[in-house]
Amino acid sequence: ATGNSAVQLPPTITVPAGQSQASFTVTTTQVSASTPVTLTAFSGSTTRSTTLTVTSGSTAPGSPTLLSPANAATVAQPVTLDWSDVPNAASYEIQVDDSSAFSAPLVLNLTSTASQTTVTGLTAVQHWWRVRAKTSAGVLGNFSTSRSFTPAGAPPSGMAITLSGVPATIGR
Repeated sequence: ATGNSAVQLPPTITVPAGQSQASFTVTTTQVSASTPVTLTAFSGSTTRSTTLTVTSGSTAPGSPTLLSPANAATVAQPVTLDWSDVPNAASYEIQVDDSSAFSAPLVLNLTSTASQTTVTGLTAVQHWWRVRAKTSAGVLGNFSTSRSFTPAGAPPSGMAITLSGVPATIGR
């Protein structure tokens, strides 16, 4: 495995007398793509080779693309935030804030396993939102670009009207 930085091997491996094999540790480094590495052993005039593939199991997922609402839109509540699917994403982290800097505390910090979520109860001021994917191994991707939207006032939760001092019948 000389000349390949994806693996580190002991400088020498000794096979005990009377034995035909020995165990040793192969240390791998993080790679961005699956990387085949050829391991070669020499003993006298005998040479044996095998290929070991170092996989990129902890590669970060791509960034989602925000689909709706349109940037700078004014939308009724509840608001459905929709973005593109990301290959190998097990879940998504969604941030909504009333600051384009997404400064703490955030208005909302949600997790969804689908590539959309619905939010409500927001004040009628401009908000920004962004999303990032997370793999099943817990590796987070980069956040999407952010978009702004302004929610219309919160939806009515039901209105009761009570009339007092009004006669039950009104005559002419």
